[in-house]
Amino acid sequence: MSFIKDITIPRDNPFQYDALKFGEDCVKFYDTFISKNISRPITLGLAGNWGTGKTTFLLMLKNYLETKEKSVIYVNAWKNDFYKDPLIPLLAQLLQHPQLESLGEPTLESFKQTSAILLKNVVYNAASYVTSGIVDLKAVEDELEKINKDSSDKILPLIADYKTYENLLDKFQLILGQLAKKIAESQKSPLLFIIDELDRCLPSYSLAYLERIKHILSVENIIFLISYDKRQLRSSMRYLYGPELNADEYLLRIIDYEFQIRSENAGAYFKTIFNLIDIFDGKSISAIGEMQYWEKHFEILITSFNLSYRDQQHIIQSMLSTFKTIPILLKERKLFIYTYFVGIIQLKNPELFELIEPKNLNIVVISANMVSYIHKALANVKETDYVQDLYQHSLFPFFAIIPSFDINTILESEIKNYLWINSFMKEWENYAKSGSLIFNEYQFRMLYNSYTMFPKI
Repeated sequence: MSFIKDITIPRDNPFQYDALKFGEDCVKFYDTFISKNISRPITLGLAGNWGTGKTTFLLMLKNYLETKEKSVIYVNAWKNDFYKDPLIPLLAQLLQHPQLESLGEPTLESFKQTSAILLKNVVYNAASYVTSGIVDLKAVEDELEKINKDSSDKILPLIADYKTYENLLDKFQLILGQLAKKIAESQKSPLLFIIDELDRCLPSYSLAYLERIKHILSVENIIFLISYDKRQLRSSMRYLYGPELNADEYLLRIIDYEFQIRSENAGAYFKTIFNLIDIFDGKSISAIGEMQYWEKHFEILITSFNLSYRDQQHIIQSMLSTFKTIPILLKERKLFIYTYFVGIIQLKNPELFELIEPKNLNIVVISANMVSYIHKALANVKETDYVQDLYQHSLFPFFAIIPSFDINTILESEIKNYLWINSFMKEWENYAKSGSLIFNEYQFRMLYNSYTMFPKI
């Protein structure tokens, strides 16, 4: 069986497989924030719902900037949230930066010592966590271990010299600023930190990330770009600070500029995925000359049902399994959209999907609910020809197996007003009588079982 893979982002040609059309946005980001060599500290927010392509955009941006020899530090917050504090992975990455040596030995040693002390103060015993092997980066682990063992006699007097925590923070930020300035001077652009998947972290960890960035790491010549699902981030804030918190106002104190991930390229994404899969007798949709016909239909479905890129991946993966289980779905092309539509129901309307469950199967009830569900989703679509096709392809299996005297009882009156409905009913009744379409309650059971092999991701 074929499996849908994430979009490949080659390091030397990051836009080669740009199915989501993010290349233009990467160039705009570069022109706005990187090429102008902005010196003041900036924290940017990339907002978008789950599954809309934020990680793909950020990795594409990272590779694009690196082709221009710009410094980018990428940290996946969610994959690192087992550390006791966000400062650990952030500083670990920073201590790996090749420009660090340019600070000179005395400044470099001071920066490492100050980093270790800062971790110890902010994260309680963070230095011991690092030296005991929790940090995966061996070089950083060895360096901090060396500091902890060999420089303990230096650290204690140093702590004594700092009258307050603010003095320690000032020293750390001063040296961090020197490093950032050297990077900016050498590459004619600021250092960019990319923080991905912040919203997937535990609420306390998500908020700690934002506060560490704003209060500790925010220095000149460093830009932070943080991605998140804003709805989830709001929930995290209210979970910690109570339901009365104005989460958007809180974010305004952290995020200087926020922009949304683009999502208008759904049709292009569908086209790219199906071009990579050999569905029909070892051929892709384009290879059999049907992409132009299907693309607009699926674009309407994707937009009307608000399907994210991740939703589309899941549905298509489930379809591949279904085609293996029920080969008739490939022999009868009119069932192709219907199969996709069942995937939509599984994701977006699980209560309706449960009606297809074998123990509760009632064709008339399913049909009535599906007609209503489709009608509400497509009610505002202006392309009436495509809407008519979508109704037919999404509903015709029901009309083909339901006795004609039951059809009028399940159609909503507003749908009867469509002039094409009568001819539509007759067409699929003829299908059923001729036996050219073999689709029955058994097929419904098979379809349900096939889709439940791939639960929602």
